[in-house]
Amino acid sequence: MISHHHSSLMPQETVRPVKVTEQEVRGFFDLWNQALATGDPQKVADRYSKDAVLLPTLSDSARYTNERIADYFVGFLKKKPQGEILEGNIKIGPNWAQDAGIYEFTFEDGSKTKGRYSYVYTYEKGEWKISNHHSSIMPEPAVAAFKKVGELEKSAEASAAFMDKIANMEKKFAEVESKISGMEKTVSAEKAYAPSIEI
Repeated sequence: MISHHHSSLMPQETVRPVKVTEQEVRGFFDLWNQALATGDPQKVADRYSKDAVLLPTLSDSARYTNERIADYFVGFLKKKPQGEILEGNIKIGPNWAQDAGIYEFTFEDGSKTKGRYSYVYTYEKGEWKISNHHSSIMPEPAVAAFKKVGELEKSAEASAAFMDKIANMEKKFAEVESKISGMEKTVSAEKAYAPSIEI
């Protein structure tokens, strides 16, 4: 007969969800922003989880390691940025949270730039960390800028074509002038050597 029977999940298989509020999730951005204010790239990188992914605004390279994430912020922090979330939407799941929307950075020189952002936070070893961070420029101003560049390029091409026509006309005019001058010289020479006729 069975006198004692105990059954349970293995401890490492049990993950208790940690409660977090929307206000606290928004506060995670403030922690990241405070790390920016230190000017230390590693302190910013420490806000990311060990296997985090950063898709940065000003780089074509995705960052998959803590070292590469810190490397990105070396250049970015030289501008002394301070971020502010203008609008966002927060979703919360078991030991993860997502905050996505629009933020704006103000730089030391007074310039500002807006971007789209998404943060995915995960709870690791008693602390909330950024596991995924995607940032991109606002598309409409970028599209407008590309259109403006296209218009300027077309205008430059049209101007270059017009100048080419002018140059060709000037060349042809010079050729005509040269021919006329040659003809005048020939006529003058013929007159000079023609015998005079007395009546």
